Amino acid sequence: MSEFEQVLLHIIKSLKSTYGNEFFNELSLQLSKAIGADYTFIAQVDVNNFNANTISLIAKGELADNFEYKLEHTPCAKVIDDSVCIYPRNIRSLFPRDQLLIDMNFEGYVGVALYDSNGKVNGLVVALYETEMSNTHFVKNLFELFSGRIAAEIERCEQKQNLEQLNTALAEKMNALVKSEAKLSIHLQNTPLGCITWDTSFKCIEWNKAAERIFGYSAKEAIDRHASNLIVPSEIKDEINDLYQNLLEQKSGFQNTNENVTKSGNIIKCDWYNTPIVDDNDIVIGVSSLILDITEKEQQEQLLQRSQKMDALGKLTGGIAHDQNNMLGVILGYSELLSMKLKGQPKILNYAKNIQHAAQRGAQLIGKLLSLSRKNALTESITNINAVLISQQDTLQKTLTVQITLELELSNNGWSVWLDQHDLEDAIFNLCINAMDAMKETKSSNKLKISTTNVTLNNTEAKNIGMHKGEYFKLCIADNGSGMSETLKSKIFDPFFSTKGDEGTGLGLSQVFSFVNRSKGCIEVKSKVGMGTNFTLYFPRYNKNVEKKNCYLEKVESASYQGNETILVVDDEQALCSLCSEILSMQGYKILCAHDYKEALEVLEGEKVDLMVSDVIMPDMNGYQLSSIAQKKYPAMKIQLVSGYAKTKELGCIDNVDSSLLKGLINKPYDAELLCLRIRHLLDN
Repeated sequence: MSEFEQVLLHIIKSLKSTYGNEFFNELSLQLSKAIGADYTFIAQVDVNNFNANTISLIAKGELADNFEYKLEHTPCAKVIDDSVCIYPRNIRSLFPRDQLLIDMNFEGYVGVALYDSNGKVNGLVVALYETEMSNTHFVKNLFELFSGRIAAEIERCEQKQNLEQLNTALAEKMNALVKSEAKLSIHLQNTPLGCITWDTSFKCIEWNKAAERIFGYSAKEAIDRHASNLIVPSEIKDEINDLYQNLLEQKSGFQNTNENVTKSGNIIKCDWYNTPIVDDNDIVIGVSSLILDITEKEQQEQLLQRSQKMDALGKLTGGIAHDQNNMLGVILGYSELLSMKLKGQPKILNYAKNIQHAAQRGAQLIGKLLSLSRKNALTESITNINAVLISQQDTLQKTLTVQITLELELSNNGWSVWLDQHDLEDAIFNLCINAMDAMKETKSSNKLKISTTNVTLNNTEAKNIGMHKGEYFKLCIADNGSGMSETLKSKIFDPFFSTKGDEGTGLGLSQVFSFVNRSKGCIEVKSKVGMGTNFTLYFPRYNKNVEKKNCYLEKVESASYQGNETILVVDDEQALCSLCSEILSMQGYKILCAHDYKEALEVLEGEKVDLMVSDVIMPDMNGYQLSSIAQKKYPAMKIQLVSGYAKTKELGCIDNVDSSLLKGLINKPYDAELLCLRIRHLLDN
């Protein structure tokens, strides 16, 4: 075996099972020993930047630190171009600009280029001698023999390093993605918007906490269920199926508003924002939906619109009520006087009675219009609704006739409420009469069911009907009549809206709404065409700490209306002033008249007046202000106020007016008997 073969065999054995840095260091050491070089190194070359980095360096038989150097002006630059360079002697003179050769006093040089699998230079192996070389052929053969293995290992290490960098970058991206998904998941779970993801068959695959709150289903209950069997009302399934198809075809349906059904069966209204999920080939693989429950918002908007309508109607009515009631008062008063004079002429008396009846109906209509904008009931009191229903049962049944079965299902120990009982009775009759009309055309057995119960509403339940959580008394009036469409249901509380044509005023349900609103309650309507209607009224449970404000007209009892006292009648309406004078003169009173506050004060200065009857709304000074002056100057004089319409807050400062004036006010148009009773009562007390 030759020396070369022996060296080769020894090196190969020493390199067994070595890779990477261990391989480079061991090979450099063995080559250095075999060729007797002072310095031996393997370097990795960066051709683009024209520099080299040693990856293994043997100096004087010992492993040394690696270094980086520029290839320019060095023999290594020649190696890259020529593959193999051998300079046995005079290396310093050949490369005088290579300072390292000069500083280290090198004499000989051998360098072999290394090539990767693509034939590009990726490194070199070099031996440096401080004396002249004698074994150049041996060194060259040995270097060339191992150059392929070295190049392959450099390439493998580069690929490994690149793979590790890729893995590190991928891991970083994966961590960032995981963190991003975690943040997104936290956001989706905590956003107030419902977030639902559907597959292409519209089965649920993701369901966040807000969706649980909106629809009542837990994620476990909702996932894997089809939307149509989960939250879609049966009557709109066909419409929603078309929406599904359009979403999958990316045609439409990206934003829509529709009704949904909750786990408890409640119908809610939601805004939907749908986004088709597409893959890289633009194929829809699912749909992501964001949902906003707008039920409460719509209820509040409807309530606001309805309140605004009531307020506008109230202002309109208030603007004409005074003059209208004055005119009706003249008609009603003189027709009443005619009736008194025509008792022996029945035919003409009947004419006068018809005029009187028409005036009374007009006054009732004005009263209804005024009640729509009234903020507080006139006679609120502690009321037991069950007791009211029991007392009205016979009357209600007779009103409904035998064709309709009235069924009462009243709770035991029903809570008391604070409201105007007369308004409550009117509301019950209004709702029952409407139910009767709705059942006229039905062929099935007609039934009207009135039920009551005590309920305690939590936050969610209360918000669904636009109320605050708490204890309520619930009154339900349900019929099995013709029912209503959604369009009709949205208009039933509007003033003057009626389905009865000329037979209805359109104020019945408006009054019911106004009454419930004044009573701090709410009204809920559920109806389906052909399946009847259910009106549910909620009233807050009576709290004994509620402030009780009752405005009332004191009862008067007197055997005789007549008297001989002096009465001053103050009214800017000439006809009404004359009418009131006529009525009171017939009872024996001495009557003085004034048409404004100046005339009234002049009369009071010159005459002894026992009682003053004054209109409230007059030019320059209203009746309350006139009364305040009169009470201070003439404290013994009694005062009776009358008004066709009077909102005290709109009439200036009345803080100093006797509260009995407010309580005892008579509304125009009044009848003669009521006026005479009230005046006699005041004079006698």
